[in-house]
Amino acid sequence: MSQKISEQEVAARGAEMEREPWTLPARYALDPKKLALPPEELQKEDPELYLRWQKIQEQQKLWKQQANEPFTRPSVQDVFRAQSVQIAEELAKLIERLKEERDKAVTGSGDGDPSELQGAILALRERRAHALSLHGRYDLAVEVEPRPEHKELYLAILEAVWRDDEEDCKCEDVRGSGEHSKLIIPKHTIKDEIFSVKHGRVVFLRQCSRCGFLNVVTEVDQRLMKMRGHRSQAAALVTSGMSPTDAHRVLANRGHTTAELLKK
Repeated sequence: MSQKISEQEVAARGAEMEREPWTLPARYALDPKKLALPPEELQKEDPELYLRWQKIQEQQKLWKQQANEPFTRPSVQDVFRAQSVQIAEELAKLIERLKEERDKAVTGSGDGDPSELQGAILALRERRAHALSLHGRYDLAVEVEPRPEHKELYLAILEAVWRDDEEDCKCEDVRGSGEHSKLIIPKHTIKDEIFSVKHGRVVFLRQCSRCGFLNVVTEVDQRLMKMRGHRSQAAALVTSGMSPTDAHRVLANRGHTTAELLKK
């Protein structure tokens, strides 16, 4: 009996994690009732939702056409994103099946360990959120992702995608002092390259290094690209097992120095 109660408690805690009191901001939610309206009515009632939904539909239709037409040659990236759409759909079905198995195990009408099944459900939700993010569906990823810190990141990216491209924070570039008073370090860094449903293409996720403000842009300054390249190479060296000191020496020998980076 004690084991049965323990399993029920585990499953109950897992179910509670799935029902976290978190709601996607109304501005980004794809209201199924509104989406069921005829297009002209939806456009009149909620122009912003209509625009977002049209862009999503157009992009998914394009990927399906590319996948089904034998003479088209989509890029490797487009194939990868189209596959992520299929993976997300398959994971959704698997998650629902595991939930049914978990519920049966708790009531004693099925086999399996409820705690293990619940752990698998949460792990698959993380994988599904990642798959959704790969083809720009951050609105769905943020609802599926069980970890609060990842929810916050997906929501921040979602907000950045739908901001005006020109919107920016009020921070200024970092200026040197003393003998380095003429040096100016850009406040922006390139955090990532993501697919934007709004733009229908891969864009740069730009972040302010001072306040953390995010926005997406289609083009970036060459110095930012150099900085991104330096960070990537440094990270690759460190993750390969090299110490930060040795990594610094290797990069310096390659000409990846602060002085070189700041050259215009």
